[in-house]
Amino acid sequence: MKGIKSVSTLIAGSGMLLAMLFAACDDTDERAELSSESNLSAVPGAGGEYTLNVGAEGSWVISLSGTGSQWCNVDPLRGVDDGVVNVVIAPNDERTSRNTLLTLASGASRDTLRITQQATEENFTNVIAGRLEIPRLTGETDYKFIDHSVTYQNKTVHNYCMEYNLPKRHARWVAFKAYDVTAADNVSRTDAWGDDPQVPAEYRTTKTDYSGYDRGHLVASNDRRYSKEANEQTFYYSNMSPQLSGFNQKIWQKLEEDVKAWMQDAALRDTLYVVKGGTIADDQIIKLTGEHNNVAVPKYYYMAVLARKNNSYKAIAFWLEHKEYSQPYHLKSLTLTIDQLEEKTGIDFFPGLPDSVERTVEAVCDVNDWTWITE
Repeated sequence: MKGIKSVSTLIAGSGMLLAMLFAACDDTDERAELSSESNLSAVPGAGGEYTLNVGAEGSWVISLSGTGSQWCNVDPLRGVDDGVVNVVIAPNDERTSRNTLLTLASGASRDTLRITQQATEENFTNVIAGRLEIPRLTGETDYKFIDHSVTYQNKTVHNYCMEYNLPKRHARWVAFKAYDVTAADNVSRTDAWGDDPQVPAEYRTTKTDYSGYDRGHLVASNDRRYSKEANEQTFYYSNMSPQLSGFNQKIWQKLEEDVKAWMQDAALRDTLYVVKGGTIADDQIIKLTGEHNNVAVPKYYYMAVLARKNNSYKAIAFWLEHKEYSQPYHLKSLTLTIDQLEEKTGIDFFPGLPDSVERTVEAVCDVNDWTWITE
């Protein structure tokens, strides 16, 4: 019996020794360590490329939490033993910082590293807070931001604004919003042609600069009839564009009539935001006209329209070649998404929208969401 007991004790002791040895081997195989010489807790909004050092014995795998895989590319995600991985972080187009937890797993061992990326400062530049109708400003010295307001019913009302190109004497865009007050038709057309007091004298235009063209309104006179002063401001020469008669008095006018109907459609909007303009980039003008050949004649005209109703949004855009038109106009065939219009114009429309809303609304254009006077 003693012999048997001794053998049993020996076997048990050997088993414990083997278990300890295996445990020691497992502890070594499951090492997982992450390190980086870069500060990944404050990655700039512009993004960048980084390297991570992986310490492991045996196979390992890397995972990212949340939406990290959408903006943080790790290569390779798997490996064996010690190694180096490349991390490429995309620019952050959001207005807030974002983060992800990068986890290295080797057997039962884990090591984690939090990656935090700041918001891109450009998201906050040249955007006027609280004015959803205003596109992102260029910030360039050739442009002047002009904002016209009126006193109406003892309140200051933003009438319309523009980004005016001084050398080309033409607005890059004009913008306004319509709601119950500003969509009202209380006065008639004033025909109060005159200088814009906010445009420096040397960059103003006069009636003779539009010889051979209509003085085409960008902000339509008919769109600002809630007060006499508001309508008078639409006759500033800064709001004029040299338009062919067969464009201004035909398709442009018909499109303005549809937009005016949307302005007054309470079922469609609580507020309607409108941006309009003619292209003035060097490769998007027909020519320079005027007494001194310094007034741009746009090759294309556009509109971007955003309707808000009970915190729900819908948008539509138009792109028109500057030429003579005749009926039928087929306005629906000239529609496109806001995203597509941004590509054509280089203008960032409605930058004040929440990012999630902007991505969705600006990618869709459904003509059936809008009522039409002109087909």
